[in-house]
Amino acid sequence: MLSKFYLKIKKDKIQIKIERDDSITESKYNDDFKKLKNFLTIKNQEISRRIEVILTHQKFNIIPAELSNNKNLIYNLCLNNFLIDKGELLNICNLLQENISIVFTIQKQIFDDLSALYFPQKINFVHIEYLILNSIINDLKLLKYHKPTLSIYLENKFLHITLIKQKRIIYHNKFQYLDIEKGIHYILLIAENFKFDISENIIIWGEATKDHEIIKSLNYYFKNISLKKIKI
Repeated sequence: MLSKFYLKIKKDKIQIKIERDDSITESKYNDDFKKLKNFLTIKNQEISRRIEVILTHQKFNIIPAELSNNKNLIYNLCLNNFLIDKGELLNICNLLQENISIVFTIQKQIFDDLSALYFPQKINFVHIEYLILNSIINDLKLLKYHKPTLSIYLENKFLHITLIKQKRIIYHNKFQYLDIEKGIHYILLIAENFKFDISENIIIWGEATKDHEIIKSLNYYFKNISLKKIKI
């Protein structure tokens, strides 16, 4: 499984967003990585920046932070959630304010190729779920939300769903939906399982507008739906 690269230059860092893509050939990957390498070499000569590598659509699992130092336990927990392929490595992001850790896979080829360009301590590999959760939590604190909140981050055909009660993350997962009915089904199932009342808050994050089919459908079931931007 190979990947596409997307670059974003920030004041203090260079962000590389990596998306797994079945259609990418070995030749295309090598050409793209060569361009990326040349670009990063030039930018790194201009100013010393740290590198943040954002991994999307990689396998992940959320565990209590106190377990994050036990590598054997992490490995076993991941096996319960997904299979670790031969060409994959495990990594961890800690969301300290929530006392949780996100364990995720990195394609070994990506890790080796990028590590060959920089000192390992200069590269920070993060999973997009970590960035989504971190942004949602920080924004909810700024907005002073205290009631139970169902947060939904819309990303193409993916739903990232987070349920927060008593200022704590109760549930988080990502679903791919092929049609609107499936997407709504996932949301209603989570709301029902966790006894989320129709009068409580739903926040839709991302670039979606009120005309998005998911949002229009949710208006039939929930009373308090608001749209917020999110910085990732």
